[in-house]
Amino acid sequence: MRTKDAADLYTLSNVFELLANERRLCAILCLRESEGRMTVRDLATEIAAMEQDSCPDEVSEETVTRVYLSLLHTHLPRLYESKVVEYHRATEYIVFSNNSPAVETVVDAVTDEYPTISVETAV
Repeated sequence: MRTKDAADLYTLSNVFELLANERRLCAILCLRESEGRMTVRDLATEIAAMEQDSCPDEVSEETVTRVYLSLLHTHLPRLYESKVVEYHRATEYIVFSNNSPAVETVVDAVTDEYPTISVETAV
């Protein structure tokens, strides 16, 4: 296998591993649908509502906090390391970035092929 092929396969494997987690996929979809920028708390609220199949107003603060901590300590660092998001600690804003073309390409391909996949159906 050529070096470039091996590198591409490694990158693609990493993208699939990153997107295999539903909470990370939901985070990406939410950020894309929100013009690319949200606070961690707002993102946690949206994801908690999706996971409970309810409206954001109906989600308990305890559930939002659990999702918030999961995002802050597990999922956002992975997305940041993969250059999918930028995190601005002072404002607590997460910004969807275009610095990971492989992730963008896969998400675009999946949402183009299956247009019914959206934030509402990601979980």
